[in-house]
Amino acid sequence: MNKIIKILLIGIILFQPLHVSANYKTRFTPSISVSETYDDNVDLENTNEKSDWITSISPGFSLDVYSQNNNLMLKYSPSIVRYKDEDDNNTVRHSGSISFNEALSKNLLFKLSDSYIKSEDPLEDTQGIIGVRDTRNTYQRNNWASSISYTFGPSNSFILGYSHSWLENDDVTLDDGKIFDPYTSIEYWFSQKHGMEINFGYTDAEFSRDDSGIPDDNYSGGTSGIKYLYRIDSHSTFTVKYDYTCRNFTGLKNEEDYMVHESSLGFDKQISKDLSYSFSGGYFIQNRDYSDDGKGAIFDFSLHKEINRGSLEISANGGWDEITLEAERKGFTKYQQLMANFNYQVTKNINTYSRMSYRQDKDSISHKSKTVRVTYGWRWLFSKYYSAILEYSCATRDDYDIDDDYNVNRVKIGIEWRQPYK
Repeated sequence: MNKIIKILLIGIILFQPLHVSANYKTRFTPSISVSETYDDNVDLENTNEKSDWITSISPGFSLDVYSQNNNLMLKYSPSIVRYKDEDDNNTVRHSGSISFNEALSKNLLFKLSDSYIKSEDPLEDTQGIIGVRDTRNTYQRNNWASSISYTFGPSNSFILGYSHSWLENDDVTLDDGKIFDPYTSIEYWFSQKHGMEINFGYTDAEFSRDDSGIPDDNYSGGTSGIKYLYRIDSHSTFTVKYDYTCRNFTGLKNEEDYMVHESSLGFDKQISKDLSYSFSGGYFIQNRDYSDDGKGAIFDFSLHKEINRGSLEISANGGWDEITLEAERKGFTKYQQLMANFNYQVTKNINTYSRMSYRQDKDSISHKSKTVRVTYGWRWLFSKYYSAILEYSCATRDDYDIDDDYNVNRVKIGIEWRQPYK
């Protein structure tokens, strides 16, 4: 709860300067939703699965304050969660977010965002989190990002930023963690066709735990990169990129330091205002202190298509990753993943949507895991302020450790009231 109060205070502080603006507008939107979910594996077990009916009541609000030069958005929603059979799982979840943008001058822009979640659901839905939770103990996660950017010339820019993420687990057998990431980046075009981007970053990660166990090692290290850009025409850009990352560990587990070199070629294309794509491919080499070096391919593809009354997004990427700020810390991993999002406005008041993700990971000792998640739903706006939702989701995990395998299906039906006030 203290973290939520801090988020609200930040919003209030950021809101103050807006009062001096002669032309700002506000939109306050209270809401409340009630939903019923059937879950056929509430604990994500491999065997002896337990099913249950879960009732959620979620009041909330959003506040949007904006003017010509700035914008503040604040959202908060607690959820009162009650289980029909497993009533020991009854809880109150919390989620909140802030985003704030201000044009300090014609060429100077400040951005800030923060998101917070408190939950006991072992199937985390935070973007990029794929780990397994073995219990329903509460956890809290917060992600902060801020930056200031300066544009000069037609396409030149300089960015100075900072991000901070933390995870706290009520389960004393799991590590708590904090990661700090300051960074800077500059993009400069020497001519209409030739440009360069240079970036630098630093990471500092700290881990602790509340029992007598030994936490995973802390680490720190830098990241630097350089990219050459060739603008073929106003809609096409070719790139050549090199990145260097180093990690140095300190702690009682004596984790191994390493360096990663990666290089790639890429191409971006804006075919029309409705269709764009980009792809890149290359190779990385991981140099370890004393173990055999690692290596592998890296690739990144994305496609965005606007269609009549809808949109489609597809992305596929792979290479190396650091899985650290999760319930299960795998450290350095090789991965491949595929994601797709589809939205379609069937009628004026009926919308359908679907999301799919597939990810495969292999850690430094060749342990593999595969995770698949699918969501499909319908939303019906049956009144000006009332909507109904019907949603199905499933998730499957195939892990080298059979105890971490799971398969879960969820069906949710709900109703929501949401009314804006200006």
